[in-house]
Amino acid sequence: MNEKNLPFFNLSLRPVWKDNKIGFMDVNITVEKPCIAEGAELCAINLNTVTIPFCDIQDGMRFYDDNGEIGFTVTENEAGHVKKASYAACRDTLGNISLKYRILPRIQPENYKSSPYFDFVCEEGCANGAGLTFLPLIGEKDEIVYNFNLTWDLKEMPAGTRGLWCRGEGDISAV
Repeated sequence: MNEKNLPFFNLSLRPVWKDNKIGFMDVNITVEKPCIAEGAELCAINLNTVTIPFCDIQDGMRFYDDNGEIGFTVTENEAGHVKKASYAACRDTLGNISLKYRILPRIQPENYKSSPYFDFVCEEGCANGAGLTFLPLIGEKDEIVYNFNLTWDLKEMPAGTRGLWCRGEGDISAV
């Protein structure tokens, strides 16, 4: 498929510095015209992966399209070492879909030393983690390929803050 014909998937991450650490991070996602039918999956999240929980979502997820807010139902399932929640649309969608939510970094118990490095946690002067504990899975069942754009909104962070992911530093585009 020609990259010019691929739908876009835009992800914006906005970490906010509070009390000398990242207090929360706003996640905003826009997906180009996925045309999701009533009852079909909007997205899924890993509630936990090998016992590492998805980050706490403050005030829940919100979905929007050209007709406004999209209601949803949630079902949970477990397969192997992963427990997921699937969010299904309560109506047919129209146009682009946006998903917005605020996550809180995971607070690890005192002297916690052992786990795969999946969780989004604060460290001295930064935060670290894997997207599978704070980002939803969108189009996974259909194996959709996107023009993916990641932008970092670092206005609420200390001077010199950098946003990094496995493909590099700063705002990145990839297929």
